Amino acid sequence: MKEKAERLLRLMERRGFPLTDETRQRVTTCTDVPLLDLWFDRAIDATTLDEIFAAPSSTKRVPAPAQSPEHTAVPGQGPTDPGSSAD
Repeated sequence: MKEKAERLLRLMERRGFPLTDETRQRVTTCTDVPLLDLWFDRAIDATTLDEIFAAPSSTKRVPAPAQSPEHTAVPGQGPTDPGSSAD
């Protein structure tokens, strides 16, 4: 856990975030490993500390569900029957 906290602090430092004593303490005293992982993931592309430390549910990244081919088809172009000819 200590190593995760140190890596998160290093990442934030390298990204140019202001590391106050309060921020350092918040990271180093966190005992929730999944939360440290979430903060680390957010720190990769966050632009503010608020984005990193936002409540887990407010910026949770959930991948969009995969769409089936009929949902990704071009409108007006339905499925074609390979055995038929449009001649």
